[in-house]
Amino acid sequence: MPSVSAASPGLRLAAEPGHMRQLDSLRAFAVFLVLAAHTLNTEALPWGLSKVPVGEFGVQLFFVLSGFLITRILLDCRDVREAMSVGWWLPVRQFYARRFLRIFPLYYGVIAAALVVGIRDASRYWPWLISYTFNIYLAHTGEWVSYFSHFWSLAVEEQFYLVWPWLVVFCPKKWLPATLGGMILMGPIWRAVALGFGANHIAAYCLTPACLDALGAGSLLSVFSRSQQQWNWIQTALRRSVFWILLLSIFLLLQVMRGKSGGYHVALRSATAFIFMALISTSARGFKGIPRRILENSAVRYIGKISYGIYVFHPFTATAARWMARSLGHEMPFLGLTTFLAASVTTIAVAATSWTLFEKPLNDLKKLFPYNPRPARMPLYSQSRTTSS
Repeated sequence: MPSVSAASPGLRLAAEPGHMRQLDSLRAFAVFLVLAAHTLNTEALPWGLSKVPVGEFGVQLFFVLSGFLITRILLDCRDVREAMSVGWWLPVRQFYARRFLRIFPLYYGVIAAALVVGIRDASRYWPWLISYTFNIYLAHTGEWVSYFSHFWSLAVEEQFYLVWPWLVVFCPKKWLPATLGGMILMGPIWRAVALGFGANHIAAYCLTPACLDALGAGSLLSVFSRSQQQWNWIQTALRRSVFWILLLSIFLLLQVMRGKSGGYHVALRSATAFIFMALISTSARGFKGIPRRILENSAVRYIGKISYGIYVFHPFTATAARWMARSLGHEMPFLGLTTFLAASVTTIAVAATSWTLFEKPLNDLKKLFPYNPRPARMPLYSQSRTTSS
């Protein structure tokens, strides 16, 4: 997408962007990878398959997607600000208001509900939870805690949002690719240095600097989508390199499965980030054939739409599913296929209810915070367009 000057014939409303349909389905696959990691009994798998970081892959996909979508929205905001000479504060204020409506109510609502019903972890860790610093607490202790451990990734995203919007809106455009290149390098460097100094796994992999290669890869893809020439270049580069990166990823994964973590795991995180970058690039343009039918299936896309709720609720609903089974006289194992299926059904039901009755009405209030003060439109190079976030 080209830069838009004040002389441009029109601007697309960043608050009402077109929808990249297939990206919703990628969210669905990402959240099911996390569900599988937390409810299936992977320790029983042969050939080292128990060491495959399935949940980590799901979170990585979420991070790359988030970087891509959020940066596209922010760049649209910047184009609006520059073309219409609106105040510098408008796009940043609107961005944070809209993120508040989408993210905070469910997040804080779950914490409040956990406090009310007396979940011990909520009363013990609430200062870290409400401040979106729970990943820092986990890194400090080096231990996972029940129910809220998955909130580490939400903390990473919010910490990223504290800084990234300001850079996108105010950093000179010609500096953005180099800035993102530095961010992408920061991820593996942080992980390698942290492990080299004896840091625990959580400190090495779950603090925000450790995740910048995934967030940066998605953001870089978004920056390159702003011009036809750069978009064509990145598409060609990804097509030519993805096979070799996939082979490298398989090699690295095999080493991890053999118990050789360390540097292999450090590199695997970066390699999978670029694979997901290629996947998102193709999905944004639109898969054809069978992949298209899968990714544009209405049920899969709906699960992607409610994936935030699924992610937030799944540890609680898995416990609820086991409790309901026990009350009916059936003892459900803590991990296993039955648990995965029961947790999936229960979580989807709860997330769908939450979306319909709670999240969507609040999400609809985004119309009160448009990025663009007047209707307009902007041409896009791909047939699909940005997903609102």
